[in-house]
Amino acid sequence: MPESKAPKVTLVVPGLNEAESLPLLAAQVKDALEPRTSYELIFVDDGSTDDSWQVIRELHQSDSAVRGIRLRKNFGKAMALAAGFERARADIVVMMDADLQDDPADLPKMIEKIEEGLDVVVGWKVERHDPLNRRVFSRIFNNTVGYVTGVRLHDMTAVSRRTGAKCCSRFRSTEICFASSRCWLPGRASASARCR
Repeated sequence: MPESKAPKVTLVVPGLNEAESLPLLAAQVKDALEPRTSYELIFVDDGSTDDSWQVIRELHQSDSAVRGIRLRKNFGKAMALAAGFERARADIVVMMDADLQDDPADLPKMIEKIEEGLDVVVGWKVERHDPLNRRVFSRIFNNTVGYVTGVRLHDMTAVSRRTGAKCCSRFRSTEICFASSRCWLPGRASASARCR
């Protein structure tokens, strides 16, 4: 999709078969950011078999801040994020899920912390809507990563009090996002950046 002047914030949203949630997410992001800052919203279609790509194209037609990347098959979340980061044009990069569990209303607070000089802003999902087995696995994973890295966070894969989005400077997003997964971002960042 065509490019215009570089925005201040890029949101990278990978998704698989999320056609129904994309219009609402785009509207929520617009409500949260448009009056405050310039942004681009990059939806990465990770090999969806529903109408996700068509919805992304329609959203772009009605709002030039929406951009899309279409992967030819499902490569997984880490690769979808990497594709989005590669095309991100802003100095501040935000990672969000497309499933509407992340609250875009928290984005201004996260961006403010980046502007204050932090490299990474991390929070957790207070109310998770995931199945019990996923929550248990997540707790085990978070405790293990916390023990290994010394970083004590409620959710290594999550970035504000109610949302699972992550916000970082562009430099950190390219340095930290490697193929193994975005979940190491807080631990890796703490080794080389100012974290709170």
